Amino acid sequence: FLDIAFHGAQGAIDSLSRKVFVSTGSGLLYQISYENRNVEQIFRLHDAAIRTLEVTDGFCVTGADDRFVRVWPLDFSGYFL
Repeated sequence: FLDIAFHGAQGAIDSLSRKVFVSTGSGLLYQISYENRNVEQIFRLHDAAIRTLEVTDGFCVTGADDRFVRVWPLDFSGYFL
């Protein structure tokens, strides 16, 4: 894994909504449940290693070795940039 980001309020009572995102050297992004540490989904976002990852309340920004910076909605249905 190359980078990690957390989504959801710290100290929130509802830990079910909290997610951990980790990027890989093969362009994948893993979405992991914070509560039970299970992989919920795996997304192929880039054709090369995702080196940087930032998650906000509405978006995820990724930067990869394929020389693209992309802005995604949190359902990763498509990128805006």
